[in-house]
Amino acid sequence: MKKNLYKALAVVLSASLIAGAGATYYVRAEKSDEDAASGILSYVQKKDYEAQLFQDETVYVINNNDGDTQKMIVVDKLKDNEAGTDTVTKKQLNSETPVEVKVTYTLDGIEVKAADLAGKSGHVTITYDYTNKQYETVNIAGNDEKVYVPFIAVTGMLLNNDKFSNITVDGGRLVDDGSRKAVVGVAFPGLLESLGNAEKITDTVKIPDKLVIEADVTDFELGTVYTLVTNYNFDEFEIDENGLEGSLTDAMKTATDAFDQLVDGSAQLYDGLVTAKDGSAALVDGAEAAYEGSKKLSDGASAVDAGAGQIAAGLNDAYAGSKQLNDGTAQLTAGLDTLSGNSAAIVAGAEQVFVSLLANATKGLTDAGAAVPELTIENYSAVLDGVIAELAKTDAEAIAKAKVTAAVEANRAMIEAQVAAAVQAQTGAPDEMMASEQMKAVVAQKTEEQIAALIEQNMASEEVQAQIKAGKAQAEAGAAQIKGVKKSLDDYNTFYQGVKAYTAGVDQADQGAAQLSNGTKTLYAGLGQLNDGAKTLSTGTTELSNGAADLSEGLGQLEAGQKELDEGLVQLRDGAKALNEGLDLVNDELIGRLEKLVDTDLVDITDRLKAVKQVSEDYKCVDTLNSAEDGAVKFIYKNEAIK
Repeated sequence: MKKNLYKALAVVLSASLIAGAGATYYVRAEKSDEDAASGILSYVQKKDYEAQLFQDETVYVINNNDGDTQKMIVVDKLKDNEAGTDTVTKKQLNSETPVEVKVTYTLDGIEVKAADLAGKSGHVTITYDYTNKQYETVNIAGNDEKVYVPFIAVTGMLLNNDKFSNITVDGGRLVDDGSRKAVVGVAFPGLLESLGNAEKITDTVKIPDKLVIEADVTDFELGTVYTLVTNYNFDEFEIDENGLEGSLTDAMKTATDAFDQLVDGSAQLYDGLVTAKDGSAALVDGAEAAYEGSKKLSDGASAVDAGAGQIAAGLNDAYAGSKQLNDGTAQLTAGLDTLSGNSAAIVAGAEQVFVSLLANATKGLTDAGAAVPELTIENYSAVLDGVIAELAKTDAEAIAKAKVTAAVEANRAMIEAQVAAAVQAQTGAPDEMMASEQMKAVVAQKTEEQIAALIEQNMASEEVQAQIKAGKAQAEAGAAQIKGVKKSLDDYNTFYQGVKAYTAGVDQADQGAAQLSNGTKTLYAGLGQLNDGAKTLSTGTTELSNGAADLSEGLGQLEAGQKELDEGLVQLRDGAKALNEGLDLVNDELIGRLEKLVDTDLVDITDRLKAVKQVSEDYKCVDTLNSAEDGAVKFIYKNEAIK
């Protein structure tokens, strides 16, 4: 019996570590906060109830930013499961809430009011204290003791990364999406007191009863904070004379195995990044060598360009004096033969570089999700122009509206039910009249109007407008990036065509020199052709020199980029190592603590757990059950923003 009981207690305590709770969704139907409660619609996932008449009660608690209650509104929905009808009533209450949510703020260690904190900078501590005031006196083992309704309190808020830094959370979890951090706190006010033996339980696992957030803040502001309080979670426990049902042992084995696999995977990630780092170092060395070679190529091309100019000048002199030209013919012919012999290799090398650049561009586009054919020298310009044109057609607003429409349409049934209930409430029509075609048409029309309004409202929200703006910016940035790639390829294509023109000029000059060496009879004509070839050669070598300089500059940028990649891999490697070490620590601390809790020889608290469950079942609503056989209640606290 004890073994099963320990498992049940571990389940309750594990919930405090995992912070697991049902889902709550909010939809605001108006832009002002004049009637905050009417702007909040909630849906809490929970099991179905079998009672014929069931009262589902939601209490909206409107607080100021210090946690003082300003207004409390209760909405009762009486569900007739046999008739399939719902009756909704709403009224304002002046009674106290069963759980008091008190908020305190300190700035640099000094307690301040919320209104005085707006716009301030320094070290801020925000404390949410949850006090359970709802209990019954129960006789346990011959003693009358207080047993509190087992409420779970879940508080959520968003923190701006531009204003909050060095954030720590006690009693909750912190999640970062890059621009904002979400804080989710979970507390069980009064649970330890109800279970007794608090010292032995807290020695193993902490059950939070407050939420504490600390951060360094610049120009403090805080949005609206919501807290959900409910006791329905404890309805899931089934208690009999043999203890609680469940199998925490199997769950712990699964969790332990999963953490072992996660630790092994992070170790493999670290090993892979070490290997990638070593390869990156070799790549950096290769990039440096390529850069040095490109500088030599640039210097050589400049020298060739200068030489070609000298040749052209010499040919002009030779054209004027056949004797000087005849004396240098042999040397010129030999030199041009050498250059012509290397023409094919130069063209092939330049083409190979071009093909490599095109392959890299193709890969970049396909990796980004663009469906493009393999880029070639012949088609790259047209293909890239086509991609740029497609990006220009991107309609971010239409895409966003389609998503918003789909999201709203997914809730059509719920909206239609709410509209029908509202129409019936306004007109007072009986159920038989509501089934008429006329009333169905009214409900259908109102439903479409509500859906259209929700779509328009969501489209106007900051989040959707930000998505539209981001989509447009992304398309524009993508087009600009592709235009940059195309310009680079165009520049290299100019260089490549220059190389081809240069080699063609060399070959032509070589032929002229060969003709010149055949005899003096064709001296004048040969010198004219050679002079023309020298001009072409000078133009080609100038283009080669400019292209080689561009290539050298590009390889210099590649070298710098490879060094940045190497530095990034170092950071990623170190981060993977820290992840591995952190997972080892979590595996040792969290899983170990839960395993320890399963095996701890706790005092038999079956009677206390039975009492907690009974008190939870007895607490049906903050108001009265009216004519319902059963009921459930949830509280939604809204704390005003601080700006």
